[in-house]
Amino acid sequence: AAVPGMEAGLTFSANISGAAPGISPRGIVNGASFAPGDSPLAPGSIISIFGQGFLTPGTAPLFAPSVPLPTVLGGVQVRVLSPIGERAAALFYVSERQINCQLPAELTENPVRIFVRTGVVATDPVTITLAPTAPGLFSQNSSGRGPGAILNQNLSPNSADNPEARGNVIVIYGTGQG
Repeated sequence: AAVPGMEAGLTFSANISGAAPGISPRGIVNGASFAPGDSPLAPGSIISIFGQGFLTPGTAPLFAPSVPLPTVLGGVQVRVLSPIGERAAALFYVSERQINCQLPAELTENPVRIFVRTGVVATDPVTITLAPTAPGLFSQNSSGRGPGAILNQNLSPNSADNPEARGNVIVIYGTGQG
């Protein structure tokens, strides 16, 4: 019942820009090969997480400024839940729709669930499968397709037109060796 002469009111506003953060279906992949999202990943691997709302639309992508890698970039964190507890992933890169990070090397057993925290909002956790190894090779054009990111002994790109001589050293960039 209202009391004569007494008025009460509540006014509030919210400013929500961009989509709520979310990880795409099958959106956690090997960061080198972009192997399908249901492929196993190895402890210590570089992974890519695809989704939406990781950064506010229009925000420039963020890169790790130094080593050791940070676990927070622009208020964004990747959290990893496993039987050994909760860990933070080391971050290489964060954009509105993609995160590149490194799984903690101490992960040993399944199940492993990953979620992204952006400030105080978190995505739903996504379950991934661990394997002792899950190798992937980086490609020259960073798409996960085409020629591998392989250097000859003199640090020139290896290719059919520029092969390395037998017995010389090559450098192969990959992840997931466990």
